[in-house]
Amino acid sequence: RVAGAMNNTEARYELEELKRRQQCGDVVQWWFESFTFKLGPDLRYTPDFAVLLRDETLEFHEIKAGTKDGKPRCEDDARVKLIMAAETLPFAFKMCWWHKDYGWKASEM
Repeated sequence: RVAGAMNNTEARYELEELKRRQQCGDVVQWWFESFTFKLGPDLRYTPDFAVLLRDETLEFHEIKAGTKDGKPRCEDDARVKLIMAAETLPFAFKMCWWHKDYGWKASEM
């Protein structure tokens, strides 16, 4: 993992989902790993994407690979940080992953 560099799943999400939604007019702009939240002493969380929607809502998207059974592949510590951020900060946080039968899926935390 290289900070500031997208992995293959993140690059695919940007290309297939964010750029598509921008062309439809739903997404205005996005930033990769541009925000870091302090959740507690020595506990920080950097979402993969900050996404500005047409209605000026700011969402944060955490991108995960999908498993064969269609669920996101996510370590417990990453899931806990995402849940903590969603519970304590005034933004929408979503976990997004590729589902082999349905394409990109998102779950709001």
